[in-house]
Amino acid sequence: MEENGKVFKPMSDVAPNSCPNGHPNQPSAKFCGTCGKKIELDINAPSSIQTPSPTSGDPLATTKSPDFCFVGVGEVGIKLVGTLRELVGSNMDNHAFLGFDSEFSSNFHKLRLPKQNVYKIGTDSQGTGHFWKMGEKLATESSPIKQILLDKGANHARAVAMLFALGGGMGSGGGPYLMSELSDWGIHGAKLALGVLPADDEPDQMHFNAYSGLARLIRYRQKYNCDMIILLNNSNLDRYRTVDRSGRELTNNEVIATICNMIATEGPAGTYTSININDLITFERSMKAFHFAPFLSMSHSTRIYGSLTGVLESAFARPLMPFDRDTAVLSYLFLRISDSLREKMTYADLLSEYDAWRQQRLPANRVSYFGLSYTSDEMDKMDAMLLVGGHLLAPTINRSHEGYSRMKESSTVTPDELDVIDDIHRGYDHDLRTLYQRVQEGTGTSTGKPRQHKK
Repeated sequence: MEENGKVFKPMSDVAPNSCPNGHPNQPSAKFCGTCGKKIELDINAPSSIQTPSPTSGDPLATTKSPDFCFVGVGEVGIKLVGTLRELVGSNMDNHAFLGFDSEFSSNFHKLRLPKQNVYKIGTDSQGTGHFWKMGEKLATESSPIKQILLDKGANHARAVAMLFALGGGMGSGGGPYLMSELSDWGIHGAKLALGVLPADDEPDQMHFNAYSGLARLIRYRQKYNCDMIILLNNSNLDRYRTVDRSGRELTNNEVIATICNMIATEGPAGTYTSININDLITFERSMKAFHFAPFLSMSHSTRIYGSLTGVLESAFARPLMPFDRDTAVLSYLFLRISDSLREKMTYADLLSEYDAWRQQRLPANRVSYFGLSYTSDEMDKMDAMLLVGGHLLAPTINRSHEGYSRMKESSTVTPDELDVIDDIHRGYDHDLRTLYQRVQEGTGTSTGKPRQHKK
């Protein structure tokens, strides 16, 4: 199917690409381009991997990186965005990088963002006191934020991605508020949040913030707030070790920046098929399952790990947050391999190997995307990032829920506000359990074979 010079490959039966009248559409389509009928996702259809098309008829086409607006909220978020800006390097002009915090620090070299890209939130010089309500209050008092985002081109970006520590007052308080305001400010791109949960041994107050902030990322003022929420846990992150292709060990912030960079880099040179931002948010909106756990294997040598299965096992053995693999419904695999492996590791073979692996490791996985690109080096390395979502959230936030439960009685947050937080978590858990039950009822003894990409 060709439209405006772009070729779109139909997805398998599970994808919402066919209207009730059977007309094929793009993977991200909500309404049929032929008859206008609404496109619905059939969760009970056979499981298979979706293979997004190249953006032109050439399967090795190079596409321009998508325009993202990366916003760091709070000191940790600003440092993450600054690290990402350095990692992106020569491609930084394709994106906007900025940060907001309540305390205006003069040590900008530590933030790793240019001084002109960091803005003060609120008028209170005392900061948030590590309390999400104060972070939210300061954000609501900062009327220039809207104009700053518009001046940075956020209203023209394909996505706004906010990064923050969910244990801090500004991240857990200001982050959800700012995310909720984007649509009203005329910013209609995809809304992504990356939140770092406190380590298990951090104070209950930080876990109180995290549990409260996550609820408000899911729903804010009775509306769904984000298209995708990527969660990491500081305890898991501190145990994680990986290196770049030069063999240098990555810091925690560089690990998180790598995750963001792989999402934002839609079509590097040598792309076979890439996952774009519309692919990432289509199914979350349909299923109302927004949170994801990231898994990362960087610079893994095929001489050591042998195959894609070995690389995926390495990532799976080192989760960046606790999660329930048996209830995960969604997955996205971003794979980059050295050009020297192009003939040895074909797209069709990798797709088949990934399908076999996920059926074993993610038994409830109903929808999966697979993106493949080649790097220009002549090494034997593979980089793999797997985003797994839709799983029950309780194992992920168990420690934060404990801290929240112990702190709520002595908190200055009103009982009505606490009830809203509790209701959001209960409602989201109910939605996830209902989704899992629907998947279980629709799963037979066999799963659908992934379609091979057509050149």
